[in-house]
Amino acid sequence: MVGAMYPADIMQMKLAGYEGVLELYREANKPNCTYTFVRPGGLTDNAPVGLPNLRVSTGDEIGGEISRADVADICVHALTSDAASGKTFECYRVGSEAKFQSMGVMTTMLFFATVCQP
Repeated sequence: MVGAMYPADIMQMKLAGYEGVLELYREANKPNCTYTFVRPGGLTDNAPVGLPNLRVSTGDEIGGEISRADVADICVHALTSDAASGKTFECYRVGSEAKFQSMGVMTTMLFFATVCQP
C-alpha cells in the first residue's frame, strides 16, 4: 500500500533535496546564515513527551516514533541553539527505537530551519 502512495524513488528524491540545500549554503558563502536539518521519526498525533524523553542522534541508523508537538518543540530549540547550527540530526521518542535497514539514503522526513544574523 505504501508503495502506491509514493514514487518508487522517494528516498533518492529526499537525498537529492537534502544535498541540494547543503550545496546552496556552500555556494552562498554567507557566514551570518546557518542551517539545521531535523529529521524526525514516524510522526504521531500523540501527546508530547518532552525533551527528556526524546533521543537525538546522527547517522540515520536508528529511528522511532515522535509526536508532531515534540518535533515542533525541537525545531524551536534548534533555531535558538548554537549547538544545532550547521547540523543534521534525527529525533524520536525513547522506547520506540528501531534499527533502520541500511538503504544508503535518508529514511525520514526533513524539517529545515535557517537563521541569518544581521
